[in-house]
Amino acid sequence: MPSKLRGIATVSRVTSVASPVTNRPSSTSSSCPSSAWGSGVQGTSAADTPVPESPSSDVPDASSAELLSSPSSSITKPTYLDLSTHFYLHNAADIFNSGTFLGGGGQGEVRRVELLGHQYALRRATRYEISNERRTESIQGPWAQKHILYDYGDEADALYSLYELAAGDLHQALDGHSIAAVSGSSHGGCGQTAMLSAVSQPLPQPAACQPAPQPAPCQPPPQPAAPQKSQEGPTKPAPFKKLLRSLFKPANKKPPPVQPASPLMPTATAKALAAELITAVGTVHDAGVAHFDIKPGNVLVAADNHLTLCDFGCALPASMPAMCAGGTPLFMAPEQHVDIDSFLGRLSILLRSSLHHLATWCGLKHDSRPADVWALGATLVTMLLPPAEADAALAAARAGKKWVPAPGSVGAALPADLRDLLFRGMLARRPGRRLTVRQLKGHAFFAGVDWAAVEARTVPLPVDLVALAKIGREAEEADAAAAAAASTAAAGAGVDPVT
Repeated sequence: MPSKLRGIATVSRVTSVASPVTNRPSSTSSSCPSSAWGSGVQGTSAADTPVPESPSSDVPDASSAELLSSPSSSITKPTYLDLSTHFYLHNAADIFNSGTFLGGGGQGEVRRVELLGHQYALRRATRYEISNERRTESIQGPWAQKHILYDYGDEADALYSLYELAAGDLHQALDGHSIAAVSGSSHGGCGQTAMLSAVSQPLPQPAACQPAPQPAPCQPPPQPAAPQKSQEGPTKPAPFKKLLRSLFKPANKKPPPVQPASPLMPTATAKALAAELITAVGTVHDAGVAHFDIKPGNVLVAADNHLTLCDFGCALPASMPAMCAGGTPLFMAPEQHVDIDSFLGRLSILLRSSLHHLATWCGLKHDSRPADVWALGATLVTMLLPPAEADAALAAARAGKKWVPAPGSVGAALPADLRDLLFRGMLARRPGRRLTVRQLKGHAFFAGVDWAAVEARTVPLPVDLVALAKIGREAEEADAAAAAAASTAAAGAGVDPVT
């Protein structure tokens, strides 16, 4: 399935992000009310959430963790000492070369490897690609992906990092959501309508229950016929009458009502995913770190059907200015964008750097964590809105303008408190006006959410992300195989595959 979302490398899989996936209906999410999720009173487990059948393969339930575990579940998971010994006895480069490709990008190439009966993700980064992921050592909890071990091997300019293998990332899960929704609608979505129409048909009554015939009511006396007007004489042409009516008696017709568009994602699902993303970002911020590259491709789907933030290659201390960090342009905050090609852009960088050094010299502390809040809001916008509406909303937010969705659009169908959370609390142009993670948790959209239970990962998500990520990953593999076959055929025919 073609997708526009692509970007910088992730650990389990690398995607390059440019724009969101189209049309992500809500056919794979549960129908629990928005106020029920996260309240600790009731919830829908991922295993109970129905997922439409994938057109390419059977869709497993949430318990299908074979994507993440070893081929044989009876094998005891290796310990850190076992893995370290294995890396000591075998060259890290040989282990990497024996793996299968998972992805590549700015943070190096990632491959799936099998070690001691279990599968892992192994990444190789050159000395020019060695990232800042050691900053994750100060982050507590399971919300940030951390390497199991790293080894330089026999190469002085390469660093090999070993990670747990995830089911996929949120970008793949959103792709799988779209594919599963289209597959579900193609199998016939009129079952409920047909049932309602059958119920509305009158049932035949038995003979004993037939009502007795009623006597005919009294008919009024016939009225004399009205005298007909003489047809003789001149009559006005019909077009002239229409012209007069249009000039002197305009028709008072109301425009047809606009049918509101249905949201791409139910409110309960949006609340659940947003709560977990906010919790993950808050855990990173509590460690004094700013991620600077939050996007769906850098959010992994773990084996427990929860989210984990990965790819800390752009991470810096929160005291560093945001313009010093990299990122993905679609999700970057306005203060991250720098134009080094123009004179005014270079002058702006010089002035901002001078002001930062002056503020540091005066004892003032800089805080770049609002840039992550912007990226988090942009991620939610691309998840909830179609590409055209998402691009328009983000462009208006970067310009400091208020985005007004068109009547009947998906943006107009979003709840008022969700729009306030996104466009007032997260996507404010000035960093100081954005809400902090603590303030986001207290927003009205998250009323009733038990944040302690969310942080403990005991509240199940109302959607099976593991199964959806599998669908999206298989679709990407099929697209890659088709592109490779087309490139091979074009090369065999003597045609330039680029053209």
